[in-house]
Amino acid sequence: MTSCARSCVELATTPCEAALLWIARRPTQRGWQINPRIPGCTDDPVHGVKYVVELYEAAGSTEKSVPLLYDTKTHSLVSNESAEILRMFDGAFGELATRPITLYPEQHRAQIDELGSEVADRAREI
Repeated sequence: MTSCARSCVELATTPCEAALLWIARRPTQRGWQINPRIPGCTDDPVHGVKYVVELYEAAGSTEKSVPLLYDTKTHSLVSNESAEILRMFDGAFGELATRPITLYPEQHRAQIDELGSEVADRAREI
């Protein structure tokens, strides 16, 4: 991985390829930056924001976490929960994919869900 946060591991192989932003964190109080000067990262061609928190603020939220799935047509937050985003890319957007990929395979869903729950529980303890 580069310095960019590639939260859903190479989402460029999934749908909505042209709309993805790669972000990177720099020591800042504003949080996650959208910074094209960092190798592998892009700018925000839709709103021109420099920080992810600006998208949250525009929607009236105090959240500032990543990953973030943001709808550029309705200008709304869709989800900031990584497992949910993976399911969306695998299911709802599947027919838009430019290459075949399965991010939430049927035969592994129980294991994926269990592990995801365990990770979330541990993260809340920190």
